[in-house]
Amino acid sequence: MRSALVWMGSPDPLGNSAKIRENDPEKERTSAIVSALPTGKPWAASEIAKIIEEGAFDPVGNRRHEALIDALSEFIERGRLNTTRFSGFLRKNCGRIVNGQTIVNAGKNRVNAVLWQIDGSACQSEAAPFNAQMFAAPLNADTKR
Repeated sequence: MRSALVWMGSPDPLGNSAKIRENDPEKERTSAIVSALPTGKPWAASEIAKIIEEGAFDPVGNRRHEALIDALSEFIERGRLNTTRFSGFLRKNCGRIVNGQTIVNAGKNRVNAVLWQIDGSACQSEAAPFNAQMFAAPLNADTKR
């Protein structure tokens, strides 16, 4: 339908979609949170809360983990991370690719808390590797593929 409208000279109905995607506040918010969360080993929401509570300031009084605290500010209430709301955010955005990274459910820990992990391989293709030998051999008349 879209191509027919454009072919007839009408304005493209999806012409503004790129602008809308670029100015998506939800994507910006999710991107900031995903990039601030620790990568590598899996973690539980309670471990992130502990990082924020115990490591908010160094002995001199300087703020630690500033990017993490700023990114998670909407989940921080009275100086503590609301792990229920934060876990809801993680569940809602599990599997969503943002800037080449995605939030992955990594199972459960020994106290049955859900573990999460930031996976940076979201943009890598899972297609089978190219097999050059398959195309290198000349075809014989009696060989069928």
